[in-house]
Amino acid sequence: TYLKSLMDWKPDETGWKITAKQGYGYRLELQDKALYRNFIETEFFTEQNSAKTENIEDRYNYILNKLLFE
Repeated sequence: TYLKSLMDWKPDETGWKITAKQGYGYRLELQDKALYRNFIETEFFTEQNSAKTENIEDRYNYILNKLLFE
């Protein structure tokens, strides 16, 4: 799943760590706020550029796909 792929990122590259505890869910721990902020901004702009579409229906489908399947 998408969450498991996020858990594979190294904390020294992202500034955060995700831990899972059965029965409790997932926990996001920020270890380096500056590194985290930089990572999120870089990923957001990369995602934003790849998500450009020509019409609004494509954008709706893209968002629904992200929310439901990832």
